[in-house]
Amino acid sequence: MTTVTTALKDRETAVSRLTSDTIWNQISKASFAVLSYATPDGDPRSSGVVYKALGRKLFVAVAPDGWKARHIAVSGRVAMTVPVRRGGLLSLVGPIPPAMISFHGSAVWHAAG
Repeated sequence: MTTVTTALKDRETAVSRLTSDTIWNQISKASFAVLSYATPDGDPRSSGVVYKALGRKLFVAVAPDGWKARHIAVSGRVAMTVPVRRGGLLSLVGPIPPAMISFHGSAVWHAAG
């Protein structure tokens, strides 16, 4: 029990040090994410996208006549998951899955140009 309790306290301490600046810093370092949205019929969809963070806004490039742009333009409601590479000694021994930053927000579709 002591080991479990200590591990939980260590995790709580690490989470309490997590700030929005830390999160945005990690998001800014990455360029790939999974973007989720709903079709006009309400069916869920997700797909990989590349993005660029400028300040605290994310810009995603999609084909202007593609289904992603059409579906996102309907409701503007999206969710995004950004995989974040983890390092440490374990990554030298074998592959470890990335951490994930997930959030929801509003999207505005703009034509290129």
